[in-house]
Amino acid sequence: MSERMFPVHSSGRNAKPHPTRIPWSIADKAYSVYSARHGRQQSLERLAERGGFHPDEMDEFYPAWREETSEIAALRTQLAAVERWVDDLQSGLFINCVYCGFRYGPRDTHVESLDDPKATASMRDALTAHVQRCSKHPLATVEQRVVTLEKVLAGVAWTSTTGLCWCRNGDDCADEPQCIDAYAALRPPPGGK
Repeated sequence: MSERMFPVHSSGRNAKPHPTRIPWSIADKAYSVYSARHGRQQSLERLAERGGFHPDEMDEFYPAWREETSEIAALRTQLAAVERWVDDLQSGLFINCVYCGFRYGPRDTHVESLDDPKATASMRDALTAHVQRCSKHPLATVEQRVVTLEKVLAGVAWTSTTGLCWCRNGDDCADEPQCIDAYAALRPPPGGK
């Protein structure tokens, strides 16, 4: 999907560096200010035929035009990468990790896994093995949290009077700071992850 582009003159009074073509939607925002001030004698289409706005006019009519144009260009680049990724998936040629960009294709015969680094794997097995070691995958955070919680729970004992005692000293717990630290480790981190 490609948006119609609008020309911007290549020079202007004291013009900062700028693109010479911008998305039509950005030009339309500038045109709404232009037409409110100067009327609609010239349509946006006619302005485009005549070479578009000068950069200083764009600055006056829509000051955020440079930043928005850059952002749209960056988003289009990201969209193109995602579309290639979807094409790969739909064609059955590659599997992809959405978190780090790992790709595994039909010509790849081996995959690193936690069990056997020289194992031959199916596409599904390759992705499964990758997820187990991908530091950007949300499961990596969950697995680390499970390890931490298992260590903390190994030091937990139940008492009849206080409930939980983190240092297994029961009713005679003298290490209150350690118990508080252990309790804090069980609480979810900020953001709930």
